[in-house]
Amino acid sequence: MLTKIILTLSLLLSTQAALLNETDYTFSISAYNSAIAELDKVLKKVSVGDVLTAAKYKPLDYSQWMRDTPYFIKGFRWSQKDPADETDTEWSPQGLTTSWDSGYPSGSVDGQDNILLVSWNDQRNKTGASSEAGKGVRVSFLRNATAQGVSPVNRAYTHALLVEPFMNGQNADYRLLDNVISGGIVWRGDYLYITDRQLGLRVFDLKHIYQVKNDASVGKNGNTYSGGGYDYVIPQAYTYTKSLPRGVSFSPHSASLDRNTTPPCLLLGESTPDGTNATFARFFLNSTSNLLSISKSSSPTKPVATWAYKALLFNSEGATFANGNYWLTSNDGDNVKGELYQWLPGERTDGQAIFPPGVQGIAYKPAGDELWVVGSVPGKRYVMALNAGLKNATLEQVPAAPTGGANDGSGGSGGQDPAVQSKKKMSGGAIAGTVIGVLIGVSLVGGGVFMIMRRRKAAQTPPVQEPVYLKPELSGGAGVAGAGQAWGSKKELANEQHVVPAQELPQDVERYELGAGRDSVREMPGAPAEGKWRA
Repeated sequence: MLTKIILTLSLLLSTQAALLNETDYTFSISAYNSAIAELDKVLKKVSVGDVLTAAKYKPLDYSQWMRDTPYFIKGFRWSQKDPADETDTEWSPQGLTTSWDSGYPSGSVDGQDNILLVSWNDQRNKTGASSEAGKGVRVSFLRNATAQGVSPVNRAYTHALLVEPFMNGQNADYRLLDNVISGGIVWRGDYLYITDRQLGLRVFDLKHIYQVKNDASVGKNGNTYSGGGYDYVIPQAYTYTKSLPRGVSFSPHSASLDRNTTPPCLLLGESTPDGTNATFARFFLNSTSNLLSISKSSSPTKPVATWAYKALLFNSEGATFANGNYWLTSNDGDNVKGELYQWLPGERTDGQAIFPPGVQGIAYKPAGDELWVVGSVPGKRYVMALNAGLKNATLEQVPAAPTGGANDGSGGSGGQDPAVQSKKKMSGGAIAGTVIGVLIGVSLVGGGVFMIMRRRKAAQTPPVQEPVYLKPELSGGAGVAGAGQAWGSKKELANEQHVVPAQELPQDVERYELGAGRDSVREMPGAPAEGKWRA
């Protein structure tokens, strides 16, 4: 029984997030890229507002299969006029960030508000060493994207290519981000952060967006500069290179603005396969420079994480903070519903499969209390907002009366908005204590019942003496002695064995076992959204 208790406790504790040494997670920052100043001399600079005003692609309204997502508020799909946006497998949307992350008052930048930026990764970069050169990373600029009740015709978007400036002899030039695997994006001030699993972080300067020739080449070609099929390029200003001690690994994938502190933090997270725990780390942002804050206690001085946790959550694609919780997305494949989790460091994650397949990054917009997510499955890509007012609920759905419709300001047809059944979560220690108490209580009760029943049977049934087995040469070849005969002796045993006849033992003792986790197999469509429980 003691072994069972220890095993149960170990399984329970394995589902809790592990606190890591935050000082192990640091970055080394590069100098500002001096080639940008030279590019300023030869290229036309435009503002974020200019890019949004010139946006030419019109997104589609949301589809009913998007509207069926629990807690849905609003959303849209990409234009089908450009196959690279909706159906092509070359580019894949990954992360997103809003103008509310930028820090500008009311989320308004250059006279534009409700702005949404989405990062796209060239899938040929996926392995980090593709045999075919990829196009790197691009960013979509969407105007009126997060506004409520806006007609799709009043939304518009365009793309810009992220590039790395360099000096080619005496000439300023730029190249695309070759084999960069990026999943997260954060807009803060005039900087755009993207993750790089191999390097760490890359930072781009939005004060130096260049309008270039829209053709297939990238960089300087004769007397012209081209953008690889895009009208705009954004130069890389800084890099943050991972600086980790031996034995510590960290591959940043997701990124978001964490408003849980003042000033806010940059929240970074990994995306790990099944069976591998994911690390999450948080870094302060300097309120003046909007770069990562430098720790004066480190030597040399460099950005150091304020906390780091390892959690039992697989295939995580995005993480953000809202309403006292961390919200995490998980993507298990193009034919499986995506999952939304709630998490507090040191506690279990509570989640449920609610998204259409392919969910990627997540960002929080305080105005409207909205969680924005992006989906990546070709032919069914989406951008949508969910109601973040779930607080500490466990995402259990309780059907409510149908609401919404053509006149509810969200567009599309009606559906059901699920109510939320709130549950108070127990701490890890409380859960462990409860489980151990139950196991001990059941063991004591079961043991007591067993002993009482055994004594009753022993009192009611006369003892039966079983034969004693002897060496054949001492028993005349039979090998069996009668009652009272011992090994090689005819004397009666001092402690004669009495065996109670086999009786039916009590069956009211239950067996309690605790698994390490549950991972329901969900098949689309129609399978119940059971989700999976992990820490």
